Amino acid sequence: MDNLPVTVLCPVRDCAEAMPAHAAHLRDLAGVVSEIIVIDSNSTDGTLDCLKRELDGLDVVYLNHPPGLYPSWNHGIMAATCEYCTIATVGDVLPVDSLKRLTETIRKFEADAVISAPEMLDATGNPSKRRWPIHQIIAESGISGPRLIDSAEWLAMTLGFFPATLLSSSAGNLYSTEFLQKNPFPAEYGHAGDCVWALENGHKARWVIDPQVKSFFWLHPISANRQRRKEEQVRRVSEKAESCYQEFKSLLISSGIPDDFVKILGEAPRQQLEKAMIQIQYDALGNSIFRKFKPKGFLLKRSRKRIEREISNRLARTRRFARNLGSTERTSPH
Repeated sequence: MDNLPVTVLCPVRDCAEAMPAHAAHLRDLAGVVSEIIVIDSNSTDGTLDCLKRELDGLDVVYLNHPPGLYPSWNHGIMAATCEYCTIATVGDVLPVDSLKRLTETIRKFEADAVISAPEMLDATGNPSKRRWPIHQIIAESGISGPRLIDSAEWLAMTLGFFPATLLSSSAGNLYSTEFLQKNPFPAEYGHAGDCVWALENGHKARWVIDPQVKSFFWLHPISANRQRRKEEQVRRVSEKAESCYQEFKSLLISSGIPDDFVKILGEAPRQQLEKAMIQIQYDALGNSIFRKFKPKGFLLKRSRKRIEREISNRLARTRRFARNLGSTERTSPH
């Protein structure tokens, strides 16, 4: 049997402790895929040496790229030679049978991306109760098999769940390599780059959600540096979301998305930005438990509750929209 026409991209940086287990996962995939590309970002802790040792004897391409999440992804994507690709993030696991299933689905639907919902694991490897939009969509809609999501549905849910992304973990997804090469991930939005990518490309991709794919995602702790950068990124990402909404508003309306829902979606960028700015001002009052009793602290808390109600209503409306996906299942390729 021929190997799957899939490139497995493995971005790594200073994660030597996790390499033996991750290399074992890559060895499993090596038996069924056509190409493995490792992209190392100037590791200094022996990560690359460990990986080369663990993968000795396998045909693996090793690349180097300066640190940067999405630029490193893009560097590997541009080097990929197979029809499809997946990103093997350290700590996350996509079983061989699941990769075969993803390949069957993306071929059947002639899709640009197949999205799956991973099982969430906490830092200790135990099941987590945390859920992403993809989990909510599958639960609300009740879809039981692969379902084609049209452009308007994709954009509506991406804005509806904003700033969370519909892409789930790319370690459990399969993409058209050509589509990714033509539409690289943006680098200027920090860890929200996949959310922006999903918004920018929602109108031109064929998306499929497959609820029957099993994969595992390890919840990584958020670094202090990432938290500090979050403030400026929220503003940048919100501005991009507003731009995308204005650009694709007519598509949403012409596709039959209810007018009241389209209006609610348009509020998403403003809501997230306002919530972030309120939190920044509140945090600036200091860490004292008495800050909430200060006049400004009291007003900020009241404003935060108001905006959180707005966001909660938007999320609830988006989940109701997702329920309709199950009643209009698109289980055929065209």
